[in-house]
Amino acid sequence: MNHAHDSATHDPQTRTAVVCGGGVAGLTAAVDLAQHGWRVTLIEQRARLGGRASSVDDPKTNETIDNCQHVVMRACTALLDLYDRLGVADQIEWSQTLRFADPDEPTTLHALAGDDLPAPVHLLRPLLKFGLLSMKQRFTVARGMVSVLQAGSTHRARTHYNDTSFADWLNEHGQDADVVERFWSPIIVSACNETPDRVAAGYAFQVFQEGMMATDDAYHLGLALCPLAALYDPATPIIEAHGGNVRLGTTVSSVNVSGGRATGVTLNTGETLDADAVVVAVPFDRMGSLLPEGLAGQDERFADLDALEQSPIVGIHLYVTADDDGTVLPAPHVALPTRPVHWFFGKGSVELPEQAPGTKAEHVHGVISAAHDVIDQSADDLAALGFDELKRLHGDRAGALRLVHHRVIKEKHATFSIRPGVDAARPQVSGPMQNLFVAGDWTDTGWPATMEGAARSGFAAAAAARGASASPNAKPGTLLYRLLAG
Repeated sequence: MNHAHDSATHDPQTRTAVVCGGGVAGLTAAVDLAQHGWRVTLIEQRARLGGRASSVDDPKTNETIDNCQHVVMRACTALLDLYDRLGVADQIEWSQTLRFADPDEPTTLHALAGDDLPAPVHLLRPLLKFGLLSMKQRFTVARGMVSVLQAGSTHRARTHYNDTSFADWLNEHGQDADVVERFWSPIIVSACNETPDRVAAGYAFQVFQEGMMATDDAYHLGLALCPLAALYDPATPIIEAHGGNVRLGTTVSSVNVSGGRATGVTLNTGETLDADAVVVAVPFDRMGSLLPEGLAGQDERFADLDALEQSPIVGIHLYVTADDDGTVLPAPHVALPTRPVHWFFGKGSVELPEQAPGTKAEHVHGVISAAHDVIDQSADDLAALGFDELKRLHGDRAGALRLVHHRVIKEKHATFSIRPGVDAARPQVSGPMQNLFVAGDWTDTGWPATMEGAARSGFAAAAAARGASASPNAKPGTLLYRLLAG
């Protein structure tokens, strides 16, 4: 990928673009275009860049907290490319070990990490020692992983298994309900924000193939050392250095079209912005309101948007003290198989202004993905649920924990649902309407609902606007992986 140019271009012939939406997809497209000498106006209705993967201010703690914990893996090459361009790659802390709480003995954590064998067999011996599963279950999972690998390359697997749910595939391949709950489901729900019965099998294969087996470090977990919004702040000076601007708290009311071409946008203030290219990077349920009447009939990309569905996420921020001065979270991050809260992440110590001077609490961020069953519960009930699950990890010490503050953030429209058959409704970035490009994790990225998919769509939309071929941002698997996957 082409990285930042050193100087701005202000020539009158400089090409211009309006990017609607400052989430990961939109800011990726805007940064890429700016770095290729375009003058870009990036428009975002929220007060910060990042969209649904951003941050909010919590007045009770004076903290900027993430709306939900987002993670990156080494396999997420496009997202890491974006972080490199923004100069924030050093703000990602990497972990090579995943820890799972035992559902039956929650004070026991089971670690899973690759060994020194080449991918994809680097996880074979660790799986055969994985204490979360019985010996019989370990062989069952290992057999299932081999079957995933034998499904073929990710593109071929997605095409062949597009209409099959991962739950049905697991059942057909001898993965019983307990194995699914303890191993397959925690990974898929976290990666795809959907339950296995609502995930197309080919995309589930991709999670395991590219996310765990292609290279020995693909599964490594990266967490931001700063609020998510701070990762995206550098996009503004990059865009401005090339003559563009970022307009926060501004809403696009319509895309303007003339003679079969997108010519710019109209803002909610009535202001019109003309541009050589328009990139629309908003959630799919907002697309229809931005397009001129009848455009969906002229551009097949927008014909089936009603077929797309959404999946929610709940973030539970808990601020906890321990009467016995012991630990609040037994590891930096813990997965909770079979439990209603799926992950806990330690966010550090915070001084609470409303408590006695010097009082500090540990900030623990709980995540419920695919939160269909709990999204309508009250914030207090969800916080109580999260705190109960946190106490379970401490056994006899649970009584020493005190919940002194909580903040629950619901993202009802967090991602699109990667259900079987969804590919038929995912649009390409380009279509018959000239100069109009779309981006978002819900477009035809070849990836499930992830920040990686969003970044890939942003790069693809920018490349299409420039008339260039998009780099696949792919990290090739090891030779052994390629030989085995075909």
